[in-house]
Amino acid sequence: MEKKERDPRWATCCDEHGDYTGSLVASRTGLEYLRSRIDEALEKGEAKVDATADFDFTSIKIEDIHPSDRLKPKPVLDSVAKVGCLSLLAIAIILIIIGAYSLWDMIASGG
Repeated sequence: MEKKERDPRWATCCDEHGDYTGSLVASRTGLEYLRSRIDEALEKGEAKVDATADFDFTSIKIEDIHPSDRLKPKPVLDSVAKVGCLSLLAIAIILIIIGAYSLWDMIASGG
């Protein structure tokens, strides 16, 4: 398998296995490029990352509120689906118990 040539401006939050690490790892060129994008975002509110640069994101944006503080409640349909699944599970358990009891009763009565 041939490796494609990587842009010298790269940064990632993943390790060699592709797992999220919680750390930003970057080339010096990538950090210098990122600094320029951060400076532009500070000036204009948002900056796009060049599509040829190898980053795990495509833009840098200033927000006053953390995204998790703006989470919207899930639609009612999700709650209905959960209740429906739990109901089906309860019915299946009840049917298994009834079947096991009937089998036990048949065996105990001799046939």
